[in-house]
Amino acid sequence: MTRRRWIEYLVSILLGNGIYFAVLHPGLPPSWQHQPFRFDIGLGIAFLCCVLVYAAIRMGARHARRTLAEGRDTRQGPLRQEEHQRQSEGHAVDGKPVDLARRDEADEQADRQVAHGARDRRA
Repeated sequence: MTRRRWIEYLVSILLGNGIYFAVLHPGLPPSWQHQPFRFDIGLGIAFLCCVLVYAAIRMGARHARRTLAEGRDTRQGPLRQEEHQRQSEGHAVDGKPVDLARRDEADEQADRQVAHGARDRRA
């Protein structure tokens, strides 16, 4: 067993019992409430809470691993865009950084000149 797995077990037991005793226990009928040092329905419900928390932890970890393995990044916003631009600049043919914004403007201007030139020739 790894250290990580032990931490997952500990967190699931603490959170599961916390959920049971703080949320569920007060609302349960007395026959369903857990009595110390007994095997009863309350103990089974507390165990089920721990298992559900553990399952949520494992599913979250699996989802995070898949997301990272597929290369998806859930971060958004300007910081993410700047990072993407830096990666694109790093893939330049000659290894020199490329200013993508200026390159796009130059391409648009060239396209406009070609379009206007064709229009002027028709007239």
